[in-house]
Order: sequence, then structure tokens, then C-alpha cells
Amino acid sequence: MMASSSTSASASSMTAGNDNIVIVGGGIMGACTLYYLTQMGLKPTLIERAEIAAAASGKSGGFLARSWHSGSTAKLYGLSFDMHAQLAQELGIESYRKIITLQVQGGPHAGRKKSAMKPSWLDGRADSAFMDDDTAQVTPREFTQKIVAAAVAKGAKVVKGTAVGMVFDKKEGEERGNELPVVTGVRLGEKETPVPCSKVVVATGPWAPVAGEWFGIPVPMEGIYSTSITLPNCEAASIQEPYALFCDEDANGCHIEVYPRPDGKIYMCGLGGSDYVSGTRLAPGGDCDRPERIVPKPHRVVAAMKSFSDMSPSMAKGKEPEAAACMRPCSHDGLPILGRIPTARNAYLATALNQWGILGAPAAGLCMAELVVEGMAKSANIDAFSPARFFTSKTRRGKNMKGLERAIIMSLASLNVLLEKATDPDKDARFMATNDLCTELSKDIKLDANMERRICQAVLKQLDDASNDVQSIAVKCLGILFKRVHEAQVTEISDKLCTLILEGKPELRDIYSIGLKTLISDIPDSMGKVVANRLSSRLLGGVHQEETLEIKLESLDNLTDILKRFGRDMEAAHGSMITIGLQQLHHPKTPVRKRANAFLAALAVVISDPLLNQLMDELLREIAAAETKGPREVQTLIQTVGAVSRTVGHRLGKHLPTIVPLFLRFLGDPTPKEDEDEDDEKNELRETIFAAFESVVLRCPREVTSHLPLIVSVALGFMKWDPNYTYEEEEGGVEEGMEMDEEKEVEEEEEEEEEEEEDYGGSDDDDTSWKVRRAALKVLGAIILSRPEMLKILYEQCADELIGRFKEREENVRLDVIGCFACLLKATLALEGNTGGGKGGKGRVGGGGGGGLKGEGSGGALAMLVVDGAGERGEMEGGMAHALLAARVEAIVRAADKQLKKSDPTSSSSSSSSMIKTKSAVLAMLRALTTVLHGGLETSLRTIINDIKRCLADKAQGLKLDALSLLHTVLETHPPRALHPYLPEIVLLVTASADDEWYKLIAQALQVLGVLIAILRPFPQEGGKVEGVDLDLAASYVPALHEAIFPRLDAHDIDQEIKEGAILAMGKLVSHLGDRLAEGQLEQILTLLMEKLQNEITRTPTLKALAAIAVSPLRIDLSPILEGAVEELALFLRQQSRPLKLATLETLIALVKSNASSMTTPLFELILTEAASLISDADLHLSHLALLLTVHVLQASPQCAGLIVQQHSLPKVLHLAASPLLQGYALRSLLSLLDELVSVHAQAKGLDPPSLIASFENIALHYPSSHGHGSHAGHQPTNSISSISSSSGIGTPAAPKQVIHNLANCMARIAAHPFTPPSDLSSFTARLVTNLQSPLDVPRHLALLALGELGAQRDLSSSVANVQSIILESFEVGGNEEIKTAAAYALGHVTAGNPSVYLPSVLERLAMHPVSEGAGGGGVGGKKTKASAATGAKADKAAVAEETGKEAEEGQPKYLLLLSLKEVILTHTTREKDFTAHVSEVLPCLLQHTTCPEEGVRNMVAECLGALANLDPKTVFAALGEHAKEGGKEGGEADQHTRWTIVTALKFSLTSLGRATGGSTGGRAAAYLASDEEGKALLEETMRHALSIQVDEKTGTTKDLDVVRATLLLVNAAAHHQPRVLLPFLQSHAVPLLFKSLELKLLRKVNLGPFTHTVDDGLPLRKAAFACVDTLLDSLPSVLEMTSFMPYLAKGLEDKDDVQLVAHQILVKVARTSPASLLASLETLLVPLEAVVNKQVKDMSVGTEVERAQDLTRSAVRAMVAVSKVDGATSHPKFIQMQERVMSKSQLKNVWATAVEERSGTGARGMGL
Repeated sequence: MMASSSTSASASSMTAGNDNIVIVGGGIMGACTLYYLTQMGLKPTLIERAEIAAAASGKSGGFLARSWHSGSTAKLYGLSFDMHAQLAQELGIESYRKIITLQVQGGPHAGRKKSAMKPSWLDGRADSAFMDDDTAQVTPREFTQKIVAAAVAKGAKVVKGTAVGMVFDKKEGEERGNELPVVTGVRLGEKETPVPCSKVVVATGPWAPVAGEWFGIPVPMEGIYSTSITLPNCEAASIQEPYALFCDEDANGCHIEVYPRPDGKIYMCGLGGSDYVSGTRLAPGGDCDRPERIVPKPHRVVAAMKSFSDMSPSMAKGKEPEAAACMRPCSHDGLPILGRIPTARNAYLATALNQWGILGAPAAGLCMAELVVEGMAKSANIDAFSPARFFTSKTRRGKNMKGLERAIIMSLASLNVLLEKATDPDKDARFMATNDLCTELSKDIKLDANMERRICQAVLKQLDDASNDVQSIAVKCLGILFKRVHEAQVTEISDKLCTLILEGKPELRDIYSIGLKTLISDIPDSMGKVVANRLSSRLLGGVHQEETLEIKLESLDNLTDILKRFGRDMEAAHGSMITIGLQQLHHPKTPVRKRANAFLAALAVVISDPLLNQLMDELLREIAAAETKGPREVQTLIQTVGAVSRTVGHRLGKHLPTIVPLFLRFLGDPTPKEDEDEDDEKNELRETIFAAFESVVLRCPREVTSHLPLIVSVALGFMKWDPNYTYEEEEGGVEEGMEMDEEKEVEEEEEEEEEEEEDYGGSDDDDTSWKVRRAALKVLGAIILSRPEMLKILYEQCADELIGRFKEREENVRLDVIGCFACLLKATLALEGNTGGGKGGKGRVGGGGGGGLKGEGSGGALAMLVVDGAGERGEMEGGMAHALLAARVEAIVRAADKQLKKSDPTSSSSSSSSMIKTKSAVLAMLRALTTVLHGGLETSLRTIINDIKRCLADKAQGLKLDALSLLHTVLETHPPRALHPYLPEIVLLVTASADDEWYKLIAQALQVLGVLIAILRPFPQEGGKVEGVDLDLAASYVPALHEAIFPRLDAHDIDQEIKEGAILAMGKLVSHLGDRLAEGQLEQILTLLMEKLQNEITRTPTLKALAAIAVSPLRIDLSPILEGAVEELALFLRQQSRPLKLATLETLIALVKSNASSMTTPLFELILTEAASLISDADLHLSHLALLLTVHVLQASPQCAGLIVQQHSLPKVLHLAASPLLQGYALRSLLSLLDELVSVHAQAKGLDPPSLIASFENIALHYPSSHGHGSHAGHQPTNSISSISSSSGIGTPAAPKQVIHNLANCMARIAAHPFTPPSDLSSFTARLVTNLQSPLDVPRHLALLALGELGAQRDLSSSVANVQSIILESFEVGGNEEIKTAAAYALGHVTAGNPSVYLPSVLERLAMHPVSEGAGGGGVGGKKTKASAATGAKADKAAVAEETGKEAEEGQPKYLLLLSLKEVILTHTTREKDFTAHVSEVLPCLLQHTTCPEEGVRNMVAECLGALANLDPKTVFAALGEHAKEGGKEGGEADQHTRWTIVTALKFSLTSLGRATGGSTGGRAAAYLASDEEGKALLEETMRHALSIQVDEKTGTTKDLDVVRATLLLVNAAAHHQPRVLLPFLQSHAVPLLFKSLELKLLRKVNLGPFTHTVDDGLPLRKAAFACVDTLLDSLPSVLEMTSFMPYLAKGLEDKDDVQLVAHQILVKVARTSPASLLASLETLLVPLEAVVNKQVKDMSVGTEVERAQDLTRSAVRAMVAVSKVDGATSHPKFIQMQERVMSKSQLKNVWATAVEERSGTGARGMGL
């Protein structure tokens, strides 16, 4: 017996202090501990609340394996494996036996292989292979119960009860000299007597965290809740051929483990779907607090039986599984928890053996028994499993506080023991001691100076240890020490390490260096300066010495690390460092030169500008002097210049006039000369120069601009530089429509390969010129991606050259050539903006596999092509580049075709692996080309189809996927008529691919089939038609398409991506060609779709497919599944998933519109009932769709929906109408529903017009008490003022303005309906007129808005007498401002209903008010001017108040009349009515008021002019131009007002809804300004005038600034809505105006009596200018020269709060669009950013100020996070230091983390401070 050593001790010695040991928990862990305690002669007690083995110990598998473990558990489990065999013999455990274990793989293609290790009962789709034979099994319940019985037979007791806590006796602990409490008993409940104990072992499995609460310690673990099954009557497997099976994960989500047992049963676990249970779920009252609550999951049982049936039909057939469930205890670090509880003297914890609990329990139980009795586990080392590893000082709680502090102090005593063990002769003991020392030092303990010194000396000594493992753990320990010990010890350690590097053992120098690097990286900032200066002088000495090369290298490495962290603290040594660093650049050894290079690059960052200039001057002088020397001499110097440019960025700019010409001289002429010898050294030098150029281009973008033409020219030359190879001139391409004979093509390829071999004059191993070509291409790629403003020039210079180099012979270079051309495509597409759409195409780059261009070893921008969608805005700006690209399409395709035809000369296969990368890159490039051009490859389709066919015939699966992705893009972006000639080939190719074995290829093929089907038989767009469609030809493809899709639709055990693709493709097939399907096929398809609809995994794509079929013009008969589908969809509307509800509503709308005739009344009622539940302001889009569905149901079945609508729909509609959130599509759908209700139920009680109107009116009058819930049926309209007064409730809150407007809209819509009886309409209008006299605001407000809406829809001139005069009465002064605004709205809409009658009166009244009148009045008329404010400051306050009130009374009607006039114009625009006849009447009146001194009036005039311009742009803009000239002649204040009004009118013309674009902004006005010369002239003159305004910072006036600000707002609006309008004037006028405004500061002091206040009149301009930049970065990012803008951005970051917020947004966008410019100016941006996040809020600040400060901090942190994502930013020393300072503050660290989550899309919207 394994326990013999323990049992041999005398009973008396064992029982001392162990006479009453209690074990809590009757699982296998408690049972084994109980058993081995009895083996030691003790009689312990076991407490169990249910029965022995009630949980996992009775329901788990019982699989045992000896060698499946590693690390600290290996010895424990190996011992336990042997103990099982011995215990089985001793205890008579019948279920124990050795068993062979097999690995099993299932799936649709499995079961065909024969294997000697495959049991006969594994007769399904499964293949097996040998796994292990040192395995065994036991039935856990039998084992656990028998071992407990054996313990009881020796005197142990089992007590049934539920332990609820411990009884502690602190006094006894103190008497024993220990402050830790002592457990004296186990509490079983309030009414039960505690069970006394001398020691307690808690073995409660997954419920151990609850027990942890008793002791005040965390037990970080959880229960893994899993289901298992047992199959009876399986003797063939369990007795005749017993094998344990471990199966791969399958399509059912199972990875089953099969254990045949000796009793004739098969046990299975690994059913999938396990839960991780923790926290309150395990606590009393939780859903998993007891074993009996752990019940099996039926769906996992079904899944497992399905999986097992596939593998073993014979075993599974007819068997009814017995299901069970249990929880396995698992700790957070995956290790067992075995050992003493650190908060009590005599308590122990034993749990968390997870899935190996049955295997490990005997050894673990033995060790626990030894630990409890003897104080130490002897049979195995279980120290690593101690519960103390989870215990820190932060876990202190309650009455155990002092005890826990004592436990921490005790750690100090253990340090002495560990320090002694650290010198043990056994290396394993030394390793474990040092590892434990790391653990102890990580705790919250205090070290005195002596202990610090001892630990440091011990760890330093271990750096010399003979064991590498001990050395490694010592270095790790140093990293912890540096943060714990005082500065004196850190200094001593650093000196010691430095001494060891310089003088220590050579063989250990690398270990010493690692230790010093650890010190440098981990040392606190507070100690950095002292340590860095001490180290630098000694390490510089190590660099200077020449005796030992390794010392020099390690010294340079460590100096570089020191400079990166503390370089600015070593200013005194910078000069000597430069000198020594330059000296080392000439060292004969390459490693030294490389490290000196890195050292100087790190140094350059921290030295001052004079020293940097000194360093660069010396480097350049040495480079110039080395011109007559060999390449090796100068290469290192040039590498250093490149490295310095990467680290210092723009600071190197002043030296570029010297650097570029000097480097070009060393590059030489790219034209090879016959007498010139080329060698590797020259090639390496050229490669180095190009690498330096690349760095300069990216890091000094502004300074390098003037040198770019030369750099581009030389890069193009060396891109083609191949001195050892002669390329044949390209021959003409294949004529369109003609194909080479296949044999002839092969012959030509062979001849070409032979010629290439002959033309090559050297060996590949000797030729290094390819490195030069690659380096030149990287420079070109960097220029293309960082300089979008040069795109046209780059196309002209580079495009043809790059296309010609597709023939490059070297694979890696060829990939870079293609990648460089892909950069051109990416830049072209970027110019088109980031919005989707484009010229009729919806192409995209991506999809499938291999969406990018990857070249082996290619880096940076050339490595990957990622292209976003294209948009209209950039289409105008990038039009030239687009045209240049389109002109080269045939050449591109021809060059690509040659590459796709090639095969490797050394390979007999069609495409060797070395060519696959090229072909994939070419296919991705063609896909990008197709996307950029939105098609445009019609003339080359023959060639492209041939190339795709060739690639699909290749063996490489990835290449096939890329070819299908290209085909997908081609089909999406080209018109059907261009593709029809190639359809026979395409259909054959794609259907063949759909039958492939690779799931990704199948899924991609199914996607292509969906697009292809739509091309075979395209449906015309609304109002159009499709020509040239051959229906017979399309029908001929139906069998092949059906055969390709249907098997995938019918299959169950396939990938989810294939399932979705098959469903969607079949939906396309039925919707486009359903009338050509064979008999019976449609019914089969619909049946399968119905089955998929009922499956949770496939229901979403099925909804899309059904919607596509339903809207098909073919009118497919869906009656076989219609009823079931509608019922299923109705249930979906109850689900929580919003996307599911959206898709369901859209599908139901399509079904109702197309198949209403096949639906029954109950179905319609079901739809209406379920749709009504979604009508709510909680989700307006869902409400819109639900309302729309209701409308379609009423249209389809008007006779059956009345009662349902009244009971379910109408109350929801009324509630929605009462919501202030109602707007947009939801409002329009609600109005459509009202139209339908009146049409269908005009005579129905409760749904007749008067009742409906009364329902909506009641909401307004009784808001919020009614709020849509009040009774509506039979409600009679209010007919008198008195009744309104009595119901309106004075003192109740009035309905919000938006609610009243919506309700008025609804009422007017009902009244204006053609089916509303004239008598009801007359009664309604009469009531409205009566309500206008009401003394209450709500009835008047509602009546005015309803009258206006009604007047816009019907001419009221004949039905309501003097309606204009009635409305104008509400203009009178003294009323509610909202009432006046509503009156203006009503007047405008009534006038729009009959402008011929009402408009002259409005214009006449407007002309009656002189231009000089004010427009004040409670904020309606706008703001007072600065001049009037100044006047008021000098006048008597009472007089000013009287004057202001008088202005308000006189001027307000003018503003309201203008507001009415605007409503007239907008109503004609939105309702598409002709207003041309009235433009000549309105325009002069508006122009008359452009000089009004009140800004509010002028703003309204501008709005009217802007809206009018969208009706007649030519007339309006011509008049504005003339008016501007006339105002310019007059000059003075009137001219300024006129200018301001015209500029603002231009802005409103671009933002008002336009008729020409179907409701989009701008419309006809934008088109006129963009295309007509007069419009362009007006816009140019406007911006020219603003740019010409000279503002003196001392004498500048507000008027001048108002015009400039208005122009900036115009630029912003144009950039956002109509960027094409701006394009002609951006560079000449708009951008200069922006830059001028960005730095404008106009400070003046205002005398406020006892103190003065400084006002910055330039702030609004700066804010507007930054807002323009922000918009331009979205719409036209390339128009701004970012390097010129960065200084302005740096100033904006330290401006006022409002400007800073915009500047932060701009910085985020610059990080995305122009990272090179950002990196070049990074240092200047970091200082203001950090100042914002460190800004302290004043103690006296109020809540809003605090919130604003927090918003500013969050904004700055978001900007920092965006910068951190830029390549190169995180290696910038200043950014690293700033980030460390930010992250050192917990508050800012949390904000940073949230910002990172927000950026990745996973975080919450807000960041809490």
C-alpha cells in the first residue's frame, strides 16, 4: 500500500491533536481523505448533505490516464494512477480495468478507411486510430462508496447534514501563541448542534467558494456544468471490444468521449454546451446550490445521440439514453487547490481537480491526510496547489483582520527559509526556492534594509548559477525586486550588474546583460536619473575599450535601452555619446556598426537641435568624404541617417537639401553599363539608400516635397534595374474575341521560358540586384500612399512603368510590383471618399479568401491591399486619376493575363507554389481594379474569364477561392448585357466549384451563383426594362443550377457558411427562375425552406430568401407553406432579437403584398395582433415596419381587420402619436395607416373620421394623462370653448411642441382625406376656428398647426372665410412665442394651398415693415447687434428696456411673415408644386430685407432665398449677384449685411431639400453652382471677398468677422452636402481662407465696472475653421496639405475648450488618413494633449464645469488612443513616456481602457471618470 510509510507510525503519536478531524463533503476527494486518515489509525467524521457521491463523484466518466499530464501535476496524477490499481485489488472494485484508448474522427467522408484498431461496433461514419494503452477506467460511484465503506469499517463516521459555517475560537489561538483563529466546530444550521472538531478539511467540490466565505478568503473557481448520458445493453462494446474513444468536435457541437463499462453500458460525456457557474448561483438559494438542482440539458442529449448514431448506428439504434448532469470544480489557474487555509490555524481545503478528479483523488487524499496529521505532504509535493496563492492583503475582511495581518508578517519568516534553500546543492530546489521567492515578494509585505540586501545578494549570486533555469528565474526575480527595494539597493544592483558585464565571466555575460536590461525596463521613474547617469559613464567605457568585442556589444545594447527611457536625464553625457557613437560606425565588425547605428538613432531623439545638427553635419561630412572609398565604408553611415530620420522625423528636414543630392550620387545611374562591375556591396549600398529615402518620405513629408520628383525618377529607374537579365520587348496583346489555340499557347510559353534562361547571364545565388529593385518599389509605394495630392502625376509617371514590370522574373520583387500598383488603386479609391455607392456599381474588394495582396517578405504598405467602398464625392475629385486608370485597363489586363498563364519552369505542375503567390496577388489586383472602375472591363472580359477558368482548374485551393472572388466582383459590377456572351462558361465553372470538397470554396461559389442567377434573368428597375435577355437560354441553365444548390440545401451536417449560402442562392433561383423549375422541384424547395425557417441557426437567411421570392415579379405560388410560414414568422415577432424582428417584418410585408389572395382571415388577424405589439417609440424603425405591415394587411383584407385594429393597433398608434420621439419614416407610416383606416372604415363606429380626430385631439388636451391610452371609440369631438377649458386642466403640463405638431398632422390628414364626408370636414374647420379664440394655449396651438396642415392639403379659400386674418390675429404681441411660430407656420401652409389668393397679401404686409425695423421679441427675431449692445451700455437701463420692448412689438411681425414665406416656399419644394410664377413677386421683397440690421431677420431672409434657389436657381442666383454688386457700390454697414445674407443664402441653398435629387440636400441649386459659369462666379466672388477682408487684430470689427464666419459655414456646408461645388475653389480660395482663420485671435477688453473681461472675437472663426477641416477630412481628405496643417492643429489642441474638442476629432481622423504627417509632428502634439488629461478641476467648479472637463479629458484620451494605433507611434520615446504617465493614474487608465473598447466596437458608449 502506498500509505505504508504513514501507517507505520504509532497510533499514539498520530492521534495527538488529531482526535476529532472533520471532513466536509462526501465526494471522492473527501472520501479518499477520510480513508487515508483511517489508515493512519484515526477515526475522522465526514459530513455530507445528500448522499455519498451525490454529484460529480457519482456521475462522471471515471477515465484514468497515467501520462497525460505535465508540470506540477504530473507526479501527483502518475502516483494516483498506480494507487487506483492497488485500491481496486484491496477494496474489490469490480469496475476497474485497463483499457485501450482510440482517437476517432467523424464526418460525412469518414468511415471509409480500414484500421486494425477500429472496433466492429464503430460501424458508421467514423475513422479511428491508436491513442494510448496506458489508460484505465473505473465507475466513480462504486469507487467512492466502497472507499467510504472501508473507512467506516475502520471507525470513521458519516454524518448527514448541511454545513453552513465554522465555529471559531480566537482565544485558543492566542493561548497557543498564534493570533490566527482556530476552528472548533462545524455549524450545521441554526437549530442543530455544531459538530466539534480539532481540524477541518473542506472538500465541497464546486461549492468551495461558498466555504471560502466562512474563512474570509477568495476561492477563484467555478463549476463546469456538463451533461452526460448512459446507454444500456451495449455488451458488444463494453465487454467484447472495450475501447475508450475520444472523438473530434462535430457539426452538432459535440466532442464526445465514449467509455464502455464492464456492466454492459456505455457512458458518454463531452456533449458540448457546458456552462461555467460561479457566484450567487452556487450560494444558498441559487439555481445550482445543490446537486439535485444540476439537471441534464435535453438538447445536448439529442445532439450527442445524433453524433453517436452517425458513428455507431448499431449501438445507438433502439437505445433510450439515461441522462445525468454534474459540475466539475475548476480553479481559475487550472490547478488543484490542496493545502492549508491561510486565515485559520487548523483548516484545510481540497478541491478543483477538474476533469481529473476521479484519477487524482487517491493521491490527493493521501497527501491531504499527511498534511493534516504530520504538517507536510510526503508522498507528493503539493505546495504549488496551496490556497494561499490566491490570498493577498486586499482580501482582509471582518473579524479576521488581525489574523490576516499576522499571516502576512509570517511571510517574512518564510523568506529566511527560502534564502537558505536558494543555496541548496539540488538545482531543482534552488529553482523552486527562487520561484517561491518571486511569489513572496509579490505579496504586500514590508522588507527592512537588511532583508533587502540579503535578497538582492542572493538573487545576484544566482545569475552565476550553473543551471539555465535558475538563471532565468533569477532575472524574473530581479524585475520584481526593482519595484520593491529602496534606491540604494537598486543602485547597488545596477553597479554589480554593470561590473559583471564589464569584468565578469564571459560565458555568463549574456545573463548579466539580460538582468541589466530588466533593471532598465522595470526601474521606477523616480530612480531612473540617478541609475542612468551612474551606468552611462561605465558603459561608455565598455564601448570605448577594444579588448573584448562582447563587452562592447552588450554596452551599446544597454546604453540604447537607457537612452530610450531616461535619455533626457543624461544631458551632460550627450556630447561624449555622439563622439563615441560616430567612432563605432567605423568599427571593422558589422555587429558593432549595427548597434552603433541603433544607439545614435535613440540618442538623436533626446539631444537638442544644435547637437542634432552637429551629429548630422558630421555624418554627412563623412559620407561625402567616403565617396572615393568602397561601398562598405559609406553604407553604415547612410543606414544611420535613415535610422535617425525614422526617430526624429521633421527635425531632419533642414538637412534634406544636402542629403538627397548626396545620396543620389552614391546611387549612380540605373542604366547598366557594359564595363561596369556590379557587386553585392554596391547593391547593399543602394538598398540602404532607398531604405533611407523611404524613411525620409514618411517622416519628413513637408520638407521632402521639393525633392520628390527626383526620388520618384530614380526609384522608377532602379525598379527596372536588372543588369544580369535582358527582357524581351512586349508583343501586342491578343485581339478581343480571339483565343489562342491551347497547344500553340503552351508552345509559346515553353519558348519564352527557354529564352528567359538564355537571356539570363548569371546565377540567382550571385545576383542581389533584386534587393535594390524591391527597395526602390517600397519608396514608390510610400510616396503613393502618403501623397494623394500627387496622384495624377504619379499615374502619368509610374502607372505604365509598373504595368510593364509585371514581367519581373524574381518572385518577391514581382509581388512588390503588383503591390505597388495596388497602392495606386487604393489611393484612387480613397479619393472617391469612404461612402458606399459609386457609378452604378456596388463592387467591393474583399470577400472570399485572399482578399489582399501579400508578398513574401514584403512590408509596410505593399504587404496588404485593403480597399473601402467608393462614393460620389471623391468621384469628382479623383475623376482625373480615374480616367488615367481607365485608359490603361487593356494594358493592365494583358500584363496580368501573362502572369496568370505562367507556370514555374522548374515544375511540371500547372502552377507551382512559387507562382501561386503571384497569381493570387494578380487576382486581388484585378478585383481592386474592377472595384475602382465600378466595372469598366467590358473590352477585356474575354481575357479575364479565360484567366479565371485557368485558375479554377489549378490544384491550389486558395487560388481557386481568389478566382471565384474576382468573378464575384466582376459579376456584381458589370451590366448583364456585357456578361451574357460568357454565361455558358461561367455557369459551368461556378457549378463545378460548388461541388468541391473545401467548404470555403463551396460557400464562395454559392455566393457567386446568387449573383449569376440575377444576371441570367435580371429584373427591370422601377420604370425601366431589360433588353437582350434570352429566357430560353436562362431556362436551359436551371437544371445545372438546381443540381449545384439543392444538395447543399438538403444537407444537414455541413458548415454554417455553406448552409446560409445555399439558402440565399436557392432564394435567388426561385425568385428569378422559379417558373422554369421542373415539376415538383418548387414544392421540394419550399418544404426545405420551411424546415430551415424552423431552425434557429438558419432562420435569418431563410427569411431573406423568402422575402426575395415573395417580391419576385414571377408571382411564385407560396401557398404550400404560406400558412405555416406566416404562423412561424408571427412567433418570431415575439423574440428578443431586433435583427430577427426587422427581417421578419420585411418578409411579412413582402408575403402580404404578393400572396394576400392565398391568406385566410385568421392569418391576417394573427399578423395584425403580433405587429401591433411592436408599435412603440422604443424603436421607431420597428414601429415604421409594423405600421407599414398593418397598412398592407388592411389593403389586402379590408373586411376582416376592423375589430382587431380597434382592439390592438389603434391604442398603440395613439400611444405612439403622443411620443415626442415620433418623426421620419415612422410618422409617415402612421399617416399612411390613417389614410387606409379612413378609406376602409369611414363609416365604422370608432374608426370614422370624427372619432379618429377626437382621439388624437383628446391626447393633446389631456396630456400626459391620456398619452394614447384613453378611450377612443365613440369619443365625440369637443364643440365649445367651455368644454375645452374644463377638460384642459390648468396647471397640468402641456404636451411637447413636437407632440402637438404630430397630432395636428394626424388630425389634418384624416380631415383632408377624400373619403371624409364634407360635413365632417366643415365641422372640423369650424371647430378649429373656434379653438383659435380659446384662452388656453394648447387648443390654440393645436388648432393653428392643424389648420396649417389642412391648408397645405386643401384650398381653404372657399370653406373658411377670412382664414388669413384669423391666423394673423395670433401674431399679436403678448402671447406665447410657440403660438406665434405656429401661426406663422399655419399662415405659410394655408398660403401654399392657394398662393394666387393668399401670397399677395403676405408680401404686401411684409412690404409695410421698413428695413430698419428690429426683429427682437423673446428670441424669435434673433439676437441684437454688438452696436446696439454698446449703445445700451451707455444709456439708462430703464430706457434701454423700454426701447427694446418697443422694437420687439414693432419688428416681430416681419420675422413671422418671413417665417410664413419660408414655409410657402418649402411646401412647394417638398410637395413638388410649381412656384415659378411667383418667384418674380417674392424675390424683390426678400432682397429688400437683406440689409436689415437684425441678424435674426437676415437669417430668415437667407433661408427663404436658399429655399427659393432650389426652385429657380438661375433667377435667384443672378439676382443675388447683381444685388451684391449694388451693395458693394454703396459700401458701409449695409454692404456688410448684404454680403452676410448672400453668403448665408448660398449655404441654405446647399442644405435645403431639393426637388431634383428626390429629396436630397442641395438639388437644383447645387447643380447650378457646380456647372453654370454664373453660379461659379457668384461662389468664387463670395469666397474671394471673405479672403480679401483684412482684419487688424486691434481694429477688426464684428461685421467683417461675421462675413468671414458666414463664409466658413458655407464652406463647411458645401463640403458636407455638395463637395463638388467647392472643387474649383478649394485650393485657390477655401483652403487659404481656412488657414487664415485658424490662427486668428482678436482680443479686446470689456469694462464691466469693478473688473475687466477679455473677449476673443476670433474664437468663433477658429472654431468654424476647425469644423471645416473636420468635415473636409471626411469628404475631401486629399485637398488639405496635412504637413502644412499640423502646426495649426497643434495650436488648436491648446486653444479654448470648444476648439480643443474639434481638434481632438481631427487628430483621430488624421491618424487614419495621414499617419505619416502625424508622426512627423508627433512631439508638438503630445504636449497639449497631455496637458488636457492632467488638467485639474477647480474645487469651486459647479457640476456642468466638472462634466465639461471630464468630456474634454475623454476626448483627449480618445485622440491618444487613435495616435497609439499608428505604426511607429508606440515606438516614439515621448509617446511611450506620455502613455506610461497616463496609465500610472488609475482614473485615466480606466478612461484609456474604455476608449480602446469603444474604438474596437466592444465597449460601452461612455467613459466614466
